[in-house]
Amino acid sequence: MTALSKKSWGTAIAVLFGSFAVFILALVGFASLQRFNLVEINYYEQELKYQEKIDKLNRTHAIPDGITLFHNQRTGILSVIFDFDDSTSTIDGTITFFRPSDSALDFIVPVKPEESGIQSINITGLANGLWRIKVDWRVAGEDYYFEDILVID
Repeated sequence: MTALSKKSWGTAIAVLFGSFAVFILALVGFASLQRFNLVEINYYEQELKYQEKIDKLNRTHAIPDGITLFHNQRTGILSVIFDFDDSTSTIDGTITFFRPSDSALDFIVPVKPEESGIQSINITGLANGLWRIKVDWRVAGEDYYFEDILVID
């Protein structure tokens, strides 16, 4: 009976060790299949430029009604309304549609408002969920930045 119990202990240890090895390999395999999207592709470079972003935000907040976003859910049009006193200056920049959950859906639209200061963007094909709209523009030699959240149902 002692030989049988020694065999049982050896078998039990081998099964336990084998089970642990299979568990670890499964855990490593599962972890390697996970997608990790960074917040931004060049996150560290943008972090170094953060003070510039703060300055742009402060300039934007100093302008009453400087920019407004309006989403018409019925038509699927996002209106970006630039409200500046100086209508002779051109507005240049980018509007970034940032999807925190999937960076493959991110895209950029150039800022090209009409003479009225309104830029209409058709967003009917956007995936449902949360989007961050980042508007980075330049008027009369000054840089501005605005960010807002858009939730599409």
